[in-house]
Amino acid sequence: MAVAEMKKAVNGRQKSVQVFTTDFVCTVLKESGLIDNTIVAQIRQRESSQREMLQKQYGKNSITQITPVDVISAMGLKFNASGDGQKTSILTEEVIMKTLAAYWKLPFLKIEMSKISTSGITAKLSEPFARRHLIVPVLLSKTMLLVALVNPMDAEAMSVIQQTTPLKIRPVISTKADILRAIDKCYAARKTHEATQQNRNSFRSFIRAAMRELPDASNRGDSLLQLDASGEYEEKYIVNAVNLLLRYGYEQRASDIHIEPKQAHSTIRFRIDGLLQGFEKVPQGLHQNLVIRIKALAGMQIAEKRKPLDGTFRMKLDEKEIEFRVSTIPVVYGEKVMIRLLDPTMLLQPIDKLGFSEKEYEHYLSLISRHSGMILVTGPAGSGKTTTLYSTLNTLADRAINITTIEDPVELVHETFNQITVQPNVGLTFGTALRHIVRQSSDVIMVGEIRDQETAENAFKAALTGHLVLSTLHTNDAPSAIVRLADMGIQTSLLESALVAVVSQRLVRKICDLCGEPCIPSKREMDILQLSEEDLTGLPIRKGFGCPKCRETGYFGQTAVFEIMPISDEIRSLIHNHAPAHLIRQTAIKEGMKTLKDNAMDKFKAGIIPADEVLRVMGENLLNT
Repeated sequence: MAVAEMKKAVNGRQKSVQVFTTDFVCTVLKESGLIDNTIVAQIRQRESSQREMLQKQYGKNSITQITPVDVISAMGLKFNASGDGQKTSILTEEVIMKTLAAYWKLPFLKIEMSKISTSGITAKLSEPFARRHLIVPVLLSKTMLLVALVNPMDAEAMSVIQQTTPLKIRPVISTKADILRAIDKCYAARKTHEATQQNRNSFRSFIRAAMRELPDASNRGDSLLQLDASGEYEEKYIVNAVNLLLRYGYEQRASDIHIEPKQAHSTIRFRIDGLLQGFEKVPQGLHQNLVIRIKALAGMQIAEKRKPLDGTFRMKLDEKEIEFRVSTIPVVYGEKVMIRLLDPTMLLQPIDKLGFSEKEYEHYLSLISRHSGMILVTGPAGSGKTTTLYSTLNTLADRAINITTIEDPVELVHETFNQITVQPNVGLTFGTALRHIVRQSSDVIMVGEIRDQETAENAFKAALTGHLVLSTLHTNDAPSAIVRLADMGIQTSLLESALVAVVSQRLVRKICDLCGEPCIPSKREMDILQLSEEDLTGLPIRKGFGCPKCRETGYFGQTAVFEIMPISDEIRSLIHNHAPAHLIRQTAIKEGMKTLKDNAMDKFKAGIIPADEVLRVMGENLLNT
């Protein structure tokens, strides 16, 4: 339908209603048989307060209009879905917009973010205008431009969109939520691409400038950086390049930055949502200059290249104090540098936001409410154990209790906790610290990691003497923790008496909310997960198709899956009899424990993670066959 035809259709149906108002929407809904006069009166009575509440949610400076559909759908009203009064449903935004589309005789479009194709149209249409008028181009062909909008009676919006292209405009009705997501995708694509390109161009320009300052080829192994009068290393191009690298890594949500020397160049990669992604390659001649600058920031021995070194420094980014932990190690072509970014807001999260199901959340709260005993959090490196422990301590800190931690090193300085850094060179180990903590009247003790028999024995003895002890252990699942502790030489009597529960966890990548779309898993994925299409009927199975927000990966952010194994009387009996891990697992499952796979499957069926993340938790090969 062309613009002129659309206007004719709309004008023919407007009757006495001239504008897109709540009265107009109520009239259409009433004519369609979805609501009656009683509901209309209820809408009119609540309209003012509902609009005021929405305005507070949007904020005073929001340019996005609050539509009559927003007001009505936010009320959560019920309507007669079957026409016979027997079945009712909620009057959602999508139901209202479909009804209005039918009234206007315009198609309704459920926008699929992965199929948006607008070429350069958005460059001619400002983002504020698109948000203000709730209009966005979604599909471009050789002769036609498909435009999604909420209000086809907005003549100004239609006129402006027509001026951006000589093509025939075909309007379709969509929900405001879909249109705003499409605007985010279209304009974020351009902004993200421009920002990324600008950052890379700036980084490259600093590198090129530094290369021009290098000595001749015979001396390119020497450093550019020299000590200035104050004893600090200065070289503006390298300094600027490193600063930009750190800021860009932070902006991209990187947990690690890796600078890896190769034969002809150095590769810089970011670890984002658990996986490494390439950023840039730097000429080999500048590698050592980057290393020296980073070492100088971290207060490390710059001249020492033969052995591994560690250091830290802080930098204020976006009003947040970010800690950078630097580790260097000699490899074949030079020193490899790994920089870990520690954002305090990521380590201190509400427990209910970590990834627990509602039932698991209540169970975990009951476990950490105990006054004594040992709770172990297990999983491989990078599985989020530290975040779980810090978030737990932060929750417990609201009570009038004494919390002491023993760490190597302290991950996050928190004023509420009494934090001890292990110093083996002066005899302050995990074991010795634990022996003395019991005299400090601590209610809760957190041991960063159980690494040896001495630490384990002292931790369990503390748990037996009226302390709640939290610690971590590197095992693949909860039952394996029992066997691991026994292998360390811990007496079964200590395990039986003090161990309260073992919580195993993994981090999984979430589907990007901007490009996530309904999908059907591949046959291979269905076979491994032992699912049929009937099993997935009616479930919101999704997959991310890639967009600038998620760096074209389809993933954005992480959540955890958990396996909570409380130590029951039957499991204590198995521990006493030195039972293997598989028997402990069978018993725990029989008593109601949900495995890591089960919890990952729940998140998959809820549309939070894709099938390949379930396979990753299961340890399956992700390569398609």
